[in-house]
Amino acid sequence: MVLLALAACSGANGGSGAVPPMGSTAVTGSTAIGGSNAQPIAPTADTATSATSPAPTATPFSVTGQISNVYTGGFLIQAGTGCGYLKVVTTSATQMSLNGQTLKSGVYARAWGTGSCATQIAASAVSLAASATGPFPTPSGAPATSPSAAPTTAPLTAAAAGTASSYTSIVNGQPWPSNFRPYSQYPWNDPLPANPQNVDAANTSRIAAYLGNVEHDFFASTTSADYSHPVYYASSSDPTVSFSCSSAQYGCNQSFSSLHIPAQARPAGGSDHHMAVIQPDGTEYDFWGASYSGGSSLSASVGAVSSVLTSGIPTSMSATSGASLAAGLIRFSEISSGTIPHALFIVLPCTTGVTYPGTTTASSCPDGAGVPIGTHMFLNLSDAQINALPASTAPSYLLPVLHALHQYGGYVEDTGCSGNGTESSGTPCVLFESITQYSSFGQTYPGAAFAAAHGYTNGGQSYVDPSGINWATLRQYMQVLSPCYAQGTCST
Repeated sequence: MVLLALAACSGANGGSGAVPPMGSTAVTGSTAIGGSNAQPIAPTADTATSATSPAPTATPFSVTGQISNVYTGGFLIQAGTGCGYLKVVTTSATQMSLNGQTLKSGVYARAWGTGSCATQIAASAVSLAASATGPFPTPSGAPATSPSAAPTTAPLTAAAAGTASSYTSIVNGQPWPSNFRPYSQYPWNDPLPANPQNVDAANTSRIAAYLGNVEHDFFASTTSADYSHPVYYASSSDPTVSFSCSSAQYGCNQSFSSLHIPAQARPAGGSDHHMAVIQPDGTEYDFWGASYSGGSSLSASVGAVSSVLTSGIPTSMSATSGASLAAGLIRFSEISSGTIPHALFIVLPCTTGVTYPGTTTASSCPDGAGVPIGTHMFLNLSDAQINALPASTAPSYLLPVLHALHQYGGYVEDTGCSGNGTESSGTPCVLFESITQYSSFGQTYPGAAFAAAHGYTNGGQSYVDPSGINWATLRQYMQVLSPCYAQGTCST
């Protein structure tokens, strides 16, 4: 599912375009599915808030900054400490003082109006200038109060959320222990500041094209529809299995030839056939196109090596497009408790290029206007504003997904979902934990209870959410962040 029209992945009718190792051509087989019952909204971004979108606090304030993008109905400015990149919404009633300037990228602007730094400013007046110091002629009656950032709820501490070293307490076929959170701080487990200052303006404007639909999230109800990432823990007493590469096209990491695998472990049943196995020392072996039914040998189109104790980015090739397979998965215990204490793994219909922490390309957008693999997406709404969203925008049981997108963000690490491989034809998705991870050990999938509790229908292969998240009303609050947050180098 995710970001955006959060389609809770693992879908049956999508098509994963992850080009696992070297990235050249698309690979069929979905990592997620999404479905939409709303007509797409043209990605002009920054339209006035509708009745179903979050209602920002109507606080009068003014803000000054350099224009980075101009849209129909407004523009984006870098408003500095406390606001960061801020959307300025204009209408025919907005007083404009051009001051000899043209409304375009690079020009400086001061805007007066109502709203908040966590959402947008609905401008009653705008004044332009050639420099940051102005002068900015002040329209009569324009308020001149200082901006104030909306409050936010602090995410859990690492200790409260769990640590990677607790992987040894995993029991296969059971929910992961609550004290286990894979990987080190960056990029998957680092909480964002309340108002991130380092925003990628160009890709922030592009991301709107993916967010025009209502997303009904999905997760597999049968193993054959499982496009998620089953992850297993192997002890030293589990069988030693030899590994062979089955793909001349993609090649494999041949730095290993054998590993321990629990005899009951199986790859996901969808055509991607993902599978990850954590070794007794924390080494994680990830596979795409895996074939294993017990016994002494496993073959796969891609074999990748990382560690559950480090970054969650494979050392050479990847079974996704840069993420280890345990990264960003939503556990049903997390979403049911109301807290998802990590960044999310996001799947988009198509992408253009690669940025950190992505490592390889995936299915490309035909027009070349998509965001890159590795894109760090962030929901610029406070936790209080998320909690106040109407059910028509997001049902309460999916609000933890939005909180995670605000507190940690999500990383685009695969392509697929629904649609025909263009930005506006499908919906982005997130990944829930795998049904195969449970069923291969003869255990009950916790997704079944979650689906029953929240009115999901079972379409024969997947549980389908009846309400979903209306990303068309939220897209004006979605931003793309600089890779410096993933790298741990941002100062604010």
